[in-house]
Amino acid sequence: WIAISEVAVASVGIGLTIASLAKTQRAASLGAMCYLMMVALFITIWEIYGSAFRDMLQEPAASEPGP
Repeated sequence: WIAISEVAVASVGIGLTIASLAKTQRAASLGAMCYLMMVALFITIWEIYGSAFRDMLQEPAASEPGP
């Protein structure tokens, strides 16, 4: 229940931020739809290529010096 309440509060915060930046209700709606589309696209790409991103973010192993 704590996680669900945190997600709800975060969603309200994002919605209020978008609404405060928009001059009209139409712009706020468009901004919210674009935001949701970008989040969905990011999650989809991460699900497809997640392991490749993790491999790129990891530092390469240091090679041991020779004798």
